[in-house]
Amino acid sequence: MRFRQQARWLSIISLVVLATGACSVLADGPSFEDWRADGRALQAETTPKPNCLPVRTGEIVINEVLAKPAGIDLDGDGLSNNRDEALELLFVGTFAGHLDGTRLVLDGKNRGSITDITCLHPNQLVVVTGSTAQALVLPAGSRHVRLTKPLNLRDDGGHLQLIGALGTVLGQAHYPAAQPGQSQVRQPDGDAFGGFVSHLHTGGGSHSLGSVSMLPAVH
Repeated sequence: MRFRQQARWLSIISLVVLATGACSVLADGPSFEDWRADGRALQAETTPKPNCLPVRTGEIVINEVLAKPAGIDLDGDGLSNNRDEALELLFVGTFAGHLDGTRLVLDGKNRGSITDITCLHPNQLVVVTGSTAQALVLPAGSRHVRLTKPLNLRDDGGHLQLIGALGTVLGQAHYPAAQPGQSQVRQPDGDAFGGFVSHLHTGGGSHSLGSVSMLPAVH
């Protein structure tokens, strides 16, 4: 009888120890090595982060729109087509900022996002193209970024919005019907509240990119 009681007590003690051990494992969570073995956790640790804050509302101007290239080979691939459509942005913030995670919306429809952590500096120009455009050759200091989708601007005009990663409108523009082979630029140049006129009528503003409207035509 005594032997059976001792065996029963040993069984109870063993169950308590096992249960306590199981609870402690759940309470402590996986080790650091376990997290690093998880591909998602490892990817999150190694993803580059911007070295500046996101661009804020009013710090970006949609300054120029090329909606109907018609003879302009912006990306230099020997063809003039919708891959040559582009926007010129002017960063007017006081301090550096990035556009990573910013979406372009055209008449309420998402036209893709910018995935670029580069810090922009005051008065820096950014040329935005669709995902299928080739690399652009731009003046020193200017930057080319591609959206995650083709740009597909409307020839008959439209309303553009840049929506930041936090859902706020960073900048917007309503451009009129496009003229073949001509971009449309703000007048006054660089003014977020200025209307759009043909690039050929601006007299060469200080911010307008000659590469948008002065590339050799495709014959």
